[in-house]
Amino acid sequence: MSIVELITKSIEENGMLPENFELPGEDDTEGVKFAAGAMDGICMYHMGHNPLSDADKKSLEELILLAGKSEFAEAEKGFVQFCKDHRAITIIDELQECILDNKDKLDPNVMFEFANNMFLQSSDMECVKIGLSILELFNTQGDRELETAIKTIALFDEFTIFSVFLMRKWSTAEKDILECAKRVHGWGRIHCTDYI
Repeated sequence: MSIVELITKSIEENGMLPENFELPGEDDTEGVKFAAGAMDGICMYHMGHNPLSDADKKSLEELILLAGKSEFAEAEKGFVQFCKDHRAITIIDELQECILDNKDKLDPNVMFEFANNMFLQSSDMECVKIGLSILELFNTQGDRELETAIKTIALFDEFTIFSVFLMRKWSTAEKDILECAKRVHGWGRIHCTDYI
């Protein structure tokens, strides 16, 4: 089951996730359990991150070009491995730059389909974030089904910031982000209030 499906099925009548909601298989990091969204929040607000090495940039480009050939399953496997060393939050700029630098080799429709596939179908947290990060390069407003999925996944603090990055481009951004802030309590609320 994809992460989006799992979150959708877990929403309670109040429009929120249960307080103790966790994704299956969330691993402890060196024996310490971080709250959802905490690692990304720490990376964003408390740590600088090093730019990717030339070898990592080359690997990232290979994954993007693989996705551009509609080799979605192979590209996703590659991103699962790549994100073991590089959290999605730390490579958003490089990821988007790589796509824009290779736009003459990439079909935008294929890249949109790949991003949607990663976001909506993946059961890997970092791959979902990669999908959301690629969707930032596209106009997502007006696609009601996609907007609903973005608002839904935002309810889990681990994905709120990535959803906010998309929602902030919508004409209804202030309202949508405020509604999200009312339905999250941890790092998600911090990210929402930062953009309100």
